[in-house]
Amino acid sequence: MESTPAVSPPNILKALGFQILSQGISLYKPTNGADAIKTTKQSPTLIIICSWAFAQPKHIAKYIRPYLELYPGAAILLVQNEVSNMIWRPDSWQMSFFETGAVAIQAHLAVTKHPQVLLHVFSNGGSHGAVQLSQACRATCGGLRLPVDAIVFDSCPGQPRFAPTIKALVQAIPSRNLFIRGIGTTAAYASVTSTGLCHILGISELAASKLYRKLNDPLDVFLLKTLPGEKRPSRPVPRTYIFSESDDMIMVEDIIGHARIARDQLLVVGVENADVEDVVQLEQFSGTGHVNHIKDGGQKYWDIVQDTWSRTETVSSFPSMAG
Repeated sequence: MESTPAVSPPNILKALGFQILSQGISLYKPTNGADAIKTTKQSPTLIIICSWAFAQPKHIAKYIRPYLELYPGAAILLVQNEVSNMIWRPDSWQMSFFETGAVAIQAHLAVTKHPQVLLHVFSNGGSHGAVQLSQACRATCGGLRLPVDAIVFDSCPGQPRFAPTIKALVQAIPSRNLFIRGIGTTAAYASVTSTGLCHILGISELAASKLYRKLNDPLDVFLLKTLPGEKRPSRPVPRTYIFSESDDMIMVEDIIGHARIARDQLLVVGVENADVEDVVQLEQFSGTGHVNHIKDGGQKYWDIVQDTWSRTETVSSFPSMAG
């Protein structure tokens, strides 16, 4: 009997039903179409996954498959950010990379009666991808605000740090040839040093600095959501940070510090202290590495994801801050 041929890594996404829209941007639509699915508060209509830098399709698939089972009626937009966007490409060049994703989101909103969006970001690569996607929505879709109802932060966000950034770039060098790795390592040091210098001189902002700031900006889309019929943000966006002390890429203190800033910002705009604790939650794992918190089966991980989404119903009962 002939064995079934293995699915090659580049085709894993296609095998899961994804359409490759452009370099780094892929879209899955449920069989019946997102507009035909009866949605409830327990189910997002769109899941945006912003994967970590250098993420391989076979690793991303470990997160996509559970989502297909948990929320079968949801569309999934996958954004695979490129490290060049984080190091040397200016924002004006990046908009063409993220525009396809922005257009896909706009199309989803157009055909979905009550859109509900879950954002799942991994590491600083995914965090930067989310921030740039938001910017692309405004720049290329007539000022569209990226719709975000809940966020899961996996192993992020982190402050600009020299050594972990170099380590991530060097680990991604595909060749084991010492000469090639030597050239790649030199290029990594040169790139990180030059971008750091540009940041110090005020020429351009480091990607890690920008994402760390924008993800807690009350005027952006990640901390507060603007409700239909209201002119300014009026409802907090529930978020959960998943992290581990064993992560050697993103420092625990950076993640905890970002959560603290988020809570402080919510208090400033008028969210009650007790409510803030429900909106912003921290979930620490033990012994798991960077973007690898599902290694032990993932039940706890996916319970956290579902709990994060369920809190969208809780915050909907909060008093509006728009008045």
